[in-house]
Amino acid sequence: MKHLRKYKIFESNTEIDKICRKYDIKNYTINSDNSVDVDGDVGLYGRRLKLIPLNFNTVNGHFDCSWNYLTSLKGCPVRVGYGFSCHRNELTSLQYSPQYVESGYFSCRGNKIESLQYCTELIRGDFSCNNNKLTSLQYHPTVYGKFYCRNNQINTFENFYYYKEDVYFGGNPICDIYKLFNDMKLIELTWDYGFEWKGEIDLYKLDIFLKETEHEYKGSLKEYFEGKEYKWKLID
Repeated sequence: MKHLRKYKIFESNTEIDKICRKYDIKNYTINSDNSVDVDGDVGLYGRRLKLIPLNFNTVNGHFDCSWNYLTSLKGCPVRVGYGFSCHRNELTSLQYSPQYVESGYFSCRGNKIESLQYCTELIRGDFSCNNNKLTSLQYHPTVYGKFYCRNNQINTFENFYYYKEDVYFGGNPICDIYKLFNDMKLIELTWDYGFEWKGEIDLYKLDIFLKETEHEYKGSLKEYFEGKEYKWKLID
């Protein structure tokens, strides 16, 4: 179990029924622990929510709580049948995200998430964590579809090799290095040469890597990186 869930306390099923009517949640079952199973979709999109209003357990369809003001996913379902969306909130963590997403995509883009820790471990569709504050792909889920992590603060190739050509990472500091060789197939080799580590670049080792992979840089690598917006720590 990745994390424990503490449930909201409701005084009666009548209170839960009232909330379900308010948010047009149908075909639901109230469990003995006051969690709710839904045979279908749950749409909480754009409701100006600051918290998830119920304790969901299983949602057989799509669960969408995007475009709100959520700072926590507490109350989200443990299991989702088809797709999970929590994009465009105020989230800094994926704690309480579903433990299982049976099919479909997972979108948490447009938040303030700093780490993929607590993320659902297996995504059978596409995964998007674009426009957050990630600095690496540590704790990444296993993704069967495309992996989108554009416009973050990722400054290392660590864990990139896992995705080969199915990771899309434009708008990250690590692109400063990638543009020097521009070949996804070479990313796995970067660790063999050991020229970068979370914001640090060994220019000598990088130069060897570029020459031996036939991507020699003709100018000054130091000047190249000093001219970038991201402030790399350069080792001569």
